[in-house]
Amino acid sequence: MKRLIKATIDRDDLLSNADLALLQHLSLSKGLDPLAQEIYMVKKGSKATPIVSVNGMTKLCAAAMDGFESSWFDNEGNAFPVWLKTNKPSACQVKIFRKGSARPFVYVARMADYDTEKAMWKSMPARMIEKVATVGCLRLGFADLVSGLYAAEEMSNFGYPDSVPVSTETTPQPVSHPIQQVPPKPQSNGTTAPPSKATAEAARGSKKETVDQVAENLAQSLGGAVVENPPEMPDPTVDDLKSIGKERGLSEPAVAAIIKLINGDIAKGIRGITQKSADEIRDLNERYAKPAVKSW
Repeated sequence: MKRLIKATIDRDDLLSNADLALLQHLSLSKGLDPLAQEIYMVKKGSKATPIVSVNGMTKLCAAAMDGFESSWFDNEGNAFPVWLKTNKPSACQVKIFRKGSARPFVYVARMADYDTEKAMWKSMPARMIEKVATVGCLRLGFADLVSGLYAAEEMSNFGYPDSVPVSTETTPQPVSHPIQQVPPKPQSNGTTAPPSKATAEAARGSKKETVDQVAENLAQSLGGAVVENPPEMPDPTVDDLKSIGKERGLSEPAVAAIIKLINGDIAKGIRGITQKSADEIRDLNERYAKPAVKSW
C-alpha cells in the first residue's frame, strides 16, 4: 500500500516513511481508503497529521447510526431546518441517533469559533459549519469508533487547509484534447472514399496515444500518476487481525476464538471484525469463554 500511495498521492515526496507507515496503519485498522480521500495526511512544517474526511468518519459510524438531523441558527437564536439566507449562520446544531440509545447525541458549533473567512468558509459557510458540528457529534456519540480522529474543517483555525489533502495542494491544470477530426477527401464522382487499411491502423495508433496522453494529463491534474501495474497488497497476517481486533476493543481470548473459527481465512476474520458494532464487540467478549462457539 505504501508504494501505491507513494506513486499516486505523494508524488512530491512530502511524506516520510514513518508518515506513510502511520497512514497505512490507520487505513487498515479503520477500514478507510486513502485513494478515495477518506483519510489523508496534511503536512504542516515538518509534521504530518492524519486527517479523516467527514465521509470517512460517517463511514466508520454508519452501521451503528440511526439517522441524524441538522439545524442552523441566526444571531438571535432562531432555528432553521434549512439555511436559505445569504448571510452566514451563527451556529449549527447536529443531532445523531445511535442504535440502542434512547436519546440523540447533540453537538453545537459556533461560526465565530471556526470561520476563517477563506476558501470554502467564504463560499459555503453553512455547509462548512455543518461539517464541523457533524464531526464533533460523531466523536461525542461514537467515541469507540472515531476517538482521536479529526477533520480538516475543524482544524482550519490551526493553520490546516480546508479539506485539501497533501497530494492536491497544486492547482489542477486543464486537460488538453489534441484530437482533430479531418474530413476525408471526396472522390471525383462526389462520394467519400473509405479510409485505407493503413490509414485506419494509423488512426487507431494515434487514438491510443491520445487516450494515454489524456489519462496522464488527468492524473497529473489531480496530483497523481498513471500506474500501469499497481503493486498488490500483501495478504493480511494473524498479527494484522490481532492488531485490528485490539483497535476495535476485542479481548485477547475473543480474538483467539475468532482465529479458530475462521479456519485460516484471515481476510474474512478482519472483514468480520471491522463490520461488528460496539454492542456486538461487547457481546463477543462476553461469549468467548463458552466452551463451544458455533458462530460469531
